[in-house]
Amino acid sequence: MSTHDAISPFMLERYAVGELEGAELAAVEAALAADPQLAARVASMRQAREQFLADEPYAAFRIEHERRRTPAKQRLAFWLPTGFAAAAAAALLLLFVVPELDTERVKGSGVGLTVALVGAGAPKPLASGARVHPGDRLQLAYDAGDYGYLALIGIDGSGVMSVYYPEGGDVMARRSGESRGAFPFSLTLDATPGSETMVAVFAEQPLPLKRIEEAVRKNEVLPGVSAVRVVLDKE
Repeated sequence: MSTHDAISPFMLERYAVGELEGAELAAVEAALAADPQLAARVASMRQAREQFLADEPYAAFRIEHERRRTPAKQRLAFWLPTGFAAAAAAALLLLFVVPELDTERVKGSGVGLTVALVGAGAPKPLASGARVHPGDRLQLAYDAGDYGYLALIGIDGSGVMSVYYPEGGDVMARRSGESRGAFPFSLTLDATPGSETMVAVFAEQPLPLKRIEEAVRKNEVLPGVSAVRVVLDKE
């Protein structure tokens, strides 16, 4: 068996995202040095992966959000499948090494809201008070703690309030799956001057969205409800 034959596509994919170490890493690097075609294949895999993540900011954001919540000792570098036609379906299962995201939290509630600027490269985390600009695209993720229902409210600089999530319906959305996740859309900031406020609201029961909007506007604390605000300074 040649060195080339001993290197599986699976190992190459792991190498391309920097997961290999020790004997496996040495074996792949030796094979690449001896086989220009294999080296070109790895370069093509990396290029395709980078292009996919550049074209799919939601996938990149979910990858980073999942990276943030995974303990370091359990963290793995995930890879894109060899067939990139299947990449979109698999993207939310992939991880790669990126910086941690900042999460705004309500002390003692277990809930949180993460906001990041997406575009070229890895998503950039934004804390409350960060400066943003018209045309910037944002991705948001949540930590719902033990709450079963959630909503996302936006307030622009003119005071106009919008329900970003759920889209449609009259009541809060039921949380599906794990307590942490990303909202399934991105937001592009318009030219309205002033601050942009994002409010993630978590509740024990599916409250009417009109009641949630009223409470957010009045900064009212409702029984069985927690809310997290991130305020961005738009120039």
